[in-house]
Amino acid sequence: MGTLISGLNFSSDSMNPGTLRAVCEMLPSKAKVAFYKAASARRINQGTWDRCAFNAAGVTLGVDGISSVEGAAKLFGASLYVVSQFITVWDGWHSQDPTSDLRIALEDVGIFTEPTDKIRVIDKETEQEFFESLEKNFELSDEDLAACKLLFKDESGVYA
Repeated sequence: MGTLISGLNFSSDSMNPGTLRAVCEMLPSKAKVAFYKAASARRINQGTWDRCAFNAAGVTLGVDGISSVEGAAKLFGASLYVVSQFITVWDGWHSQDPTSDLRIALEDVGIFTEPTDKIRVIDKETEQEFFESLEKNFELSDEDLAACKLLFKDESGVYA
């Protein structure tokens, strides 16, 4: 069975928002690049704004003293939700070398990717072919297939 949608990662690690990899995947590339530079240069602190990931990454961009979710969101072009999710996961991440884990997670998701780069849009011409492929290559119930089709509909009910 082949790839369902190019670039989508349905591994449990990617789909679980409580994993470091998943929250790194949600970050804009500006943040990923800055985090990677910071994590390659120094240990990143947890549980404090002092030398935390956002603060250390800000220094790589010439900004010192990020000390709020709002400030981090503004500098890196992320939503308040993404910043808060990252902080929650990062502060709760327990390992021997969390800074190394951060670098590895960023490498895994791609530091130059935007969160939306992971999804390939299917045009109208390939829509039917795509859903036929779903039915043929995956054991989906009618209910599961209908749910998949809903994922591709926009607000007006037209497949995106």
